[in-house]
Amino acid sequence: MYNALIEYKPKDCFEIGTFTGGGSTFFIASAFYKNSTGKLITIESDDRLYNKAKNFYANKLKSLNKHTEFIKGDNFSFIEKHITDGKVDCFFLDGAEDGNQTLEQYNDFLPYCKTGTIMMLHDWNTEKTIKVKNLILQDSGWKMISELEPPISVGFVIFVRA
Repeated sequence: MYNALIEYKPKDCFEIGTFTGGGSTFFIASAFYKNSTGKLITIESDDRLYNKAKNFYANKLKSLNKHTEFIKGDNFSFIEKHITDGKVDCFFLDGAEDGNQTLEQYNDFLPYCKTGTIMMLHDWNTEKTIKVKNLILQDSGWKMISELEPPISVGFVIFVRA
């Protein structure tokens, strides 16, 4: 994830599922910090987790704050208003362990994809991605650039839009 963002240099990345702000949120924000440009817009629906992540960055990771925007919300409309030019450079699907929800999120982002859009998915080998996996693999517009499988990960993939 970190290396792909360093290499492709997206100007923004939308993350579904902040959780506590560690892990993916940290690595995405850190890549933008290293690139000296870019912004992560991360959305979390759980009040407690949202507040924990936002406060942690405000108090402990101040250098990453200018590259990170936390959104409290539970649907695409909260993200859509942050899409400035009608296209998305990067998005990361890591919400609830719910195949229907991941499918809906994928379909929400799809119209905003362009050549070069980076799409990342966590839990590639679980129920979370069961309804999107074949759609993505059968779409010749997506090129897989990285895949982690067990025992390293429960499945993590990165695609780029051709």
